[in-house]
Amino acid sequence: MFSRLLGLKARGLKGIEFVVSDDHAGLVAAIGEVIPEAAWQRC
Repeated sequence: MFSRLLGLKARGLKGIEFVVSDDHAGLVAAIGEVIPEAAWQRC
């Protein structure tokens, strides 16, 4: 998942303010690393 998020940012993804996902530890960690400016909420 980490590499997919990096790929999105490399293609110009920006301005992310809020991310909703399940509580998968790897996904939550990847979001925190790649999109630290975004708030996160479990769905």
